[in-house]
Amino acid sequence: MGIKFEKVNFRYAEGSSRETTALIDIDLNIELGDYIAVVGHTGSGKSTLIQHMNALIQPNSGVVHIFDKMIIGGKKNRNINSVRKRVGLVFQFPEYQLFEETVEKDIMFGPMNFGASKKEASDKAKEVIKLVGLDDSFLERSPLNLSGGQMRRVAIAGILAMDPEVLVLDEPTAGLDPLGQKEMMAMFHNLYLNHHKTIVLITHDMNYVAQYAKRVIVLSEGKLVYDGKPRELFAKSELIKEFQLDLPEITKLIIDIEAKCNIQLNKNIYDIDTLALAICDKLGGDSNAR
Repeated sequence: MGIKFEKVNFRYAEGSSRETTALIDIDLNIELGDYIAVVGHTGSGKSTLIQHMNALIQPNSGVVHIFDKMIIGGKKNRNINSVRKRVGLVFQFPEYQLFEETVEKDIMFGPMNFGASKKEASDKAKEVIKLVGLDDSFLERSPLNLSGGQMRRVAIAGILAMDPEVLVLDEPTAGLDPLGQKEMMAMFHNLYLNHHKTIVLITHDMNYVAQYAKRVIVLSEGKLVYDGKPRELFAKSELIKEFQLDLPEITKLIIDIEAKCNIQLNKNIYDIDTLALAICDKLGGDSNAR
């Protein structure tokens, strides 16, 4: 078992005049090996949901199973620190949490906090720095003297150093330039494919959902309103409108081409080469013509 929500409810400032409902009766099962995108309009409950995944916050009612730990709503759950090693949570702008004098010390902090020796933590730092696309020379540098994108990679390396089985990402490309966003998403895809990390990704970018996610979860006003394949969601225009979502750019292009050329195309095409072949097939042209 990975992570399982059973009738989870959460309210901020419960019992006060400022009480705000964030999650309502959430039932959700996340298996190891998933690549899940979590989407929804601002205030829908996305960040609150993922903070339950490593018990950073705990439900008012319901149960969250995190591997072998059971987090019971309304109770004081003890001995749950271990789940934060198995489920790594990367916040928006994680580089703001860097504080050590060198990159190596910052990456070593997490493993040592969970009982690793100094040598073990140092060896792990040398290993994970490569996973985030940086070389050993960065280890002795001050994290505060790096570029924004490099700082974010170091912060993510600090999470990876604890060797989590699940990597939970809250808008990890926020604030990066287009090339930085592309590189960051490719890095996570590599961790999913080649290092067997389960990925849970909050994003507003439907292009990333279409390109990477195997499953998409939609939240609306604290409720889970869709759980299924991205292609099935994007094929249902009424749901896109109802949930206040956007479409991937290529899907918008397909709709535009259909209108201008008076043809019907498969809305489940997500790469330009396949789209070009489909258009040529419909129009009776040669896709190799120049």
